[in-house]
Amino acid sequence: MSNPLSNPLPAAGPEVVDLAAELHMTDDEASSWLDVEPTVVTPDLARLTGFAPDYVMATWLAAVLRGADVPVVTYPGWRHRGRPRTAGPFMPEAVMWHHDASAPGPSPAFARFIAEEGRPPGIPAPLSQLWVCMGCNGRHPVGTWHVLAAGRANHAGEGAGFGVIGRDRGNTQSLGVETDNTTGEPTPWPMYASLVTGTAAILRRLQADAKDSLCGHKEYAAGRKPDPDDIDMHQARADVAAQLRRPLKAYPGPEHFKVGHQCSKSRSVKQLENWLLELPANAKSRHEAGATATKWTIDRVKAFQNAHDLAGDGQVTAETWRLIQVAARSAR
Repeated sequence: MSNPLSNPLPAAGPEVVDLAAELHMTDDEASSWLDVEPTVVTPDLARLTGFAPDYVMATWLAAVLRGADVPVVTYPGWRHRGRPRTAGPFMPEAVMWHHDASAPGPSPAFARFIAEEGRPPGIPAPLSQLWVCMGCNGRHPVGTWHVLAAGRANHAGEGAGFGVIGRDRGNTQSLGVETDNTTGEPTPWPMYASLVTGTAAILRRLQADAKDSLCGHKEYAAGRKPDPDDIDMHQARADVAAQLRRPLKAYPGPEHFKVGHQCSKSRSVKQLENWLLELPANAKSRHEAGATATKWTIDRVKAFQNAHDLAGDGQVTAETWRLIQVAARSAR
C-alpha cells in the first residue's frame, strides 16, 4: 500500500474557470452576462462598522436621557440613522435648540417627518437627532424626548458659529434638538424643564459646558433663523449650567408625601416645601417647611400642577418632583 504522503496534492491556489465553456456560452454571451466593468466600492464606515475617524454615532443618547429621568421614546432604527459620511463628518461637542415650525398644538406626525421624510429634494432626513414633543395628543407626557438618529443630521445649515461651533459647522459639531412648537407659540413649562434637564445630561456626557456648548439656532444663524422663538437662551444656559453644577435630587417615592406621614429622616417633604417656597407664587406665604406633609403641601403642589398643565391631583409623582426642582432653581 503506497504512502499517501509520497504523492502530495498540488498546492492550493485560485481555480481558473472558463465561464463560457462551463455554462456553454459564447464569449460575447459571457461578457454581456457579467458586470465586466470594475466596481468602485466606497463603504460608509460610520454606518457599516460604527467607526470612522471623523464620524461618530451617538448611540448613547437614549441611555443618557433616561438616566436623567426625563421621559424618552426611541424611534425605530435610530441607532443606525444619520446622513452618510459623504455628506460630511460628525463629531458632536455641543447642543443646538430649535423649534420645528409645526402648526400650533401637538404635532405627533413630526417625529416621522424629522426622522425619515425631511424636506425633499434639498434637505434630506434626518433633520435632527432629537425632538421634544408637546405630548403627542396625550400619548406621552409633555416634554418627552424622541430619539430619532445617532448620526449626522441636517438641522443647522449655514451660520456664523457659536462658542465651540465653527462657521457653517453646526451639522458637524452639534446635536440638534427640535421642539414641538413654532413662532408665537409659548413653550410649555414641562417642555422647557425637560429641555434643561436632558440637555444638561447630554453636555455632561460630552464633557462640555453650557456657556460655549449650548445655543439656539437663532444665535448660530443670526438674521436667518428665529428659533427657538420664545426661549431666552441666556437664561437657558444659566439653567443648564445650574443643573450641571448640581444634578437634580432623586425622586424618593410617593409614600413620603401622604398627609401626616412623618418624613424626618429622608427630609424629602422639607426639601419639597423649601422648593415650593422659592416659587414666586408662594412668595408671600408664611409657611415654615417641615418634615410632615400637610394640606399646605398638597394644595401648593396642586396649584403648581394646574399652572403647568399637569394633572392637578396633588400627587407628588417623579415628574412633579423634577419639575418643581427645576422651577425653584430658575426662580433663584
